Amino acid sequence: MRLKKAFFLGVLVIIISFGIISCSGTGTQVTITYDTARTIFLTWIGEQDSKDESVGMFLSEVQAGETVGAEVIGEGTSSIRQARELSKGGWLFYLDEAPGGFYNHPGKILVIGKNGDKLYEKETVGRPVVNGEPPEVLTKKLKERFVADYVIWNPVEIYIPDYTHIVVDIIQYMKSYGAVVVNGLRPSESLYSEASDVHDDVVDAMEQLMGPSYVEAVDYPDNATIDIQNAVQTLIDDHIRMSNITIYIVAHGGHQYMSVGGTGFSTNSLVTLMNAYPNINFSVIIETCHGGSWTDYFDGLATPHPNLDLFIASTRSDQGAYPDYDTYYSVVDHNGADDQYVEFTSDFLLQIDYYTQSANWPTVTGLTYPTFANNYLKLYYLAFKKVKTNNPGANSLVIFERSSLNFQSPQIYF
Repeated sequence: MRLKKAFFLGVLVIIISFGIISCSGTGTQVTITYDTARTIFLTWIGEQDSKDESVGMFLSEVQAGETVGAEVIGEGTSSIRQARELSKGGWLFYLDEAPGGFYNHPGKILVIGKNGDKLYEKETVGRPVVNGEPPEVLTKKLKERFVADYVIWNPVEIYIPDYTHIVVDIIQYMKSYGAVVVNGLRPSESLYSEASDVHDDVVDAMEQLMGPSYVEAVDYPDNATIDIQNAVQTLIDDHIRMSNITIYIVAHGGHQYMSVGGTGFSTNSLVTLMNAYPNINFSVIIETCHGGSWTDYFDGLATPHPNLDLFIASTRSDQGAYPDYDTYYSVVDHNGADDQYVEFTSDFLLQIDYYTQSANWPTVTGLTYPTFANNYLKLYYLAFKKVKTNNPGANSLVIFERSSLNFQSPQIYF
């Protein structure tokens, strides 16, 4: 469904009128107001090949001499910024084509100068930056972004829920298993607040499941790649019986690559880490855009990696990852009152909670197909399957996987 150009006819009249005034022959440079720039932006949206569920935002006023560009999570490299110095001051607008999602995801940037010119126009998968830093609005909590001061085009009225922490009450307890739970985001990055909150919930769940001393939380400011490596080493040093480690990461990402604490963590980084501990079996769960590129990588190996038991990614290689929405493009979340902060991770945690209750634990221990070596692999598998359900196009707990959207499909490799 595409934006309808006819909707903007009234707006176009205003722009034409502005053009007539600016060409009045007086020789005076016309200076427009923000309201006129906003109108130009709305008309520009109508000219784009974008879906109706896109959201148009005003990000900030910009000055002559500042640079505007997009920060893109690279493929096996550090983040790349492409920017242009502005010749005039103006206003920075953004058409977010996967509203509020983790990066990389598609969008379009437009800077309208104070004389009405389009000073900068870019289609990108990265987040907008000014002088290398994101506008303040993109660092706010999602709920604080989706207000009239910033969102000026929201035709499907995307609803952002009020969040409260997930309360997980895990009955079962598994020894000799450890977990490293990583929040790869920094405060200046989009969705830092949501990622931090869901990270706390994952840490709490893993501590209940394995015991507090068996869980290492990796978070800002100590959340670089080296901190993940150190956390694994700490678990092994502190627990001589440690045999299985889960690595759970929430981060912005690209193809086979994530930004963790501003450093690069790639499939090669993970392989190197696992190779350093051949006697430890690893399970990896990642909440990141293009996460399926990681499951594709391991699935494509001629010989399975010897100590990788299971890998879960929140989405396919060509898709984004999203925060929790209760409604999106007229689709209602099946468990909208329960999941929080980040769509897949919170759904997954709720199913961990479900299967570790006494009444449901026999389903875990009694699982015979597929064949898994231990109960924690069975638990992760069953929780993943319960999120997707047997008919994900209609029943998936991930609202973005449902048939009318179909742009976030969690993946599993084992």
